Amino acid sequence: MGRILGIDYGEKRVGIAITNPLNIPMPLETVSSNRIMHRIEELLKEYEIDLIVVGNPMEGKRREMVERFIEKLKSNVKVKVVEWDESFTSRKAEEVMRKMKKKPSKDRGAVDRIAASIILEEYLSSN
Repeated sequence: MGRILGIDYGEKRVGIAITNPLNIPMPLETVSSNRIMHRIEELLKEYEIDLIVVGNPMEGKRREMVERFIEKLKSNVKVKVVEWDESFTSRKAEEVMRKMKKKPSKDRGAVDRIAASIILEEYLSSN
C-alpha cells in the first residue's frame, strides 16, 4: 500500500499529515483553506497517495462545512476518501506542543498539522 494523507480541515487553515514509507504518520504542512484542493492534487502526484483520511467532527456547526469539503474532495480525486472522528484531536495536538515547550496559541498551523497526524494515527491504530 502507498502512503496515506491525513487532513484536519478548518475554515481558514488545513493541517496536513502523511505516512512515511514505514506507515508512520508525520505532520507535513498547513495550507490555506482556499488553496487546499490544488495542494492535495500536487501531493497525490508527489507522494503516490492511496488513501485520504479526513477528520470530521461528529457534532457541532463545523460538521456541515467539513462534509461539504469531503464531498468536493471525493468528486475531485481518484483515491479513496474516508471520514474519521476528529473529536479532541486539536486538544491532543495542543498537549503535544506544550510537552515540546511551545505555546499552541503562537503557532495554530502547527496545531493543525499535529492534529492531522493524530487523525492518521488513530485511523491506523483502529485498522
